[in-house]
Amino acid sequence: MKRIWNIVILGIVSVVFVTGCASSANDAPQEGPSFIGSGCRGMRLGILVPESVNMDGNWSYLPSMVQGVLVSNISRYSAIDVLDRVSLDRMISETLDPTYEDNLDIVRLGHVAHVAYMMTGSITRTSAGYMLQLNVTDTTPNATTIASYSGLHPRERLDDLSAVNNASRELLQGMGVELTTAAIGRLNQAGTPQDIGSQTNLARGIVAQRRGTIVEALVHYHNAVSFDPGFSEATDRLSAHVSSGNLGEDVRNEIRWRNEWLRILAETEEFFNANLPFELAYSPSLEQGFIDFHNGRVELRTTVVSNPLQSSFDALSNVMLGLQATQRTAEWGVPRRWSPINRSSMIVKAVLLDANGNVISNAESTLTPHTHFTRVEDPMSSTLAAELVDFTQRWERESIRAHRLGDLDRSSRRWRQLEQEAASLEARAAALPPPSYILVADGDRATLDFIVNADDITDRLTIQIVSVNDTDLAQNPNFIRVTAR
Repeated sequence: MKRIWNIVILGIVSVVFVTGCASSANDAPQEGPSFIGSGCRGMRLGILVPESVNMDGNWSYLPSMVQGVLVSNISRYSAIDVLDRVSLDRMISETLDPTYEDNLDIVRLGHVAHVAYMMTGSITRTSAGYMLQLNVTDTTPNATTIASYSGLHPRERLDDLSAVNNASRELLQGMGVELTTAAIGRLNQAGTPQDIGSQTNLARGIVAQRRGTIVEALVHYHNAVSFDPGFSEATDRLSAHVSSGNLGEDVRNEIRWRNEWLRILAETEEFFNANLPFELAYSPSLEQGFIDFHNGRVELRTTVVSNPLQSSFDALSNVMLGLQATQRTAEWGVPRRWSPINRSSMIVKAVLLDANGNVISNAESTLTPHTHFTRVEDPMSSTLAAELVDFTQRWERESIRAHRLGDLDRSSRRWRQLEQEAASLEARAAALPPPSYILVADGDRATLDFIVNADDITDRLTIQIVSVNDTDLAQNPNFIRVTAR
């Protein structure tokens, strides 16, 4: 892959050849919210996913996250025209077709994208941290580098986006953008919780989509939108999957279409059995219950609640509505009200730790969140229902008028119009698709009761949820989201 991108950088021929974005005499020193002067207006840049080294498994999403933050920061803090990565990915896949080996096809990428510059780089996991290296190079045959960055960071500075923010600042200044003091201050800090949550979830979704795990990708995209409803890339990627409600319809052959849907349903069941669509929330505060004076023991209890995760149920709704939209469930042998949640009860086991981390008590409780189907109203059905109410009222008024006047001739022009309208409404009602249903859930509440020897109580006590349905959460942290509230 590295060799290929070297060819891309050297081989792309751009329509515009420029050597930087220094302000010209015509650029008034105008101060905006992020930069002074032109902000490199007129420069067009493509930002590629950094090459990853030792970044598999839990780290596989980091290169896409770095790319996403770079795209956002360069767009936000300059006037540079950054090619969105959905378009860039599409152009790369179309231009670097595996059937082509020659440079002509790679040159075509430059013509299609019309980018004068490319940002490339790598992120390497080492024993000392993560080495982030980035370069901005023009796409002329000379491949001149105009800005670069290199830095070693601990994982935490990648997670909070501060490493990428700092890299963005250096690259922007290297490209000739004169940042305002306020912009430099923002780029010297970590990302906001909104930026961290949206960018991390989007990157995880992109990686899941590339693996072909559609349901996992949908959950992450919904999560990204929940952190930032205005995050256009997340909403666009989500819309590309589900806006038409036709997941899997790209497989037109009936047998292959059915097999693809069975694969999606199996994937959905596997995902939600390994990642419960609920949050487990407990109060870290303990309340005193009964005191056993005879045995020197005391009851300490806390509340534990199960809440449905909106992003997970949104993704599940996408799958369910897409399945029902095929109108093939009966032929395919799939229940119309299909559900991947095979078990709704949760057996929660917890321990109570003293100030030294020693277990001084155990507790167990069962939560049973209720799941049920609810009908999704079709806008066409609602419109038709309103028209039927209006028509019924007009029919009744006409019947009363005709009876009062003794005009019972149903062959009159007025009655013929009403009967024609009735036939039209009946035909429209018959053409409506069957009602659609989605799965929703209500939470449940229970208590964890710890029986503690009074002599074991210390100033600081800690509750730890150790398992749910006998799944060890230390070994399977993604099984269910656990929060202390």
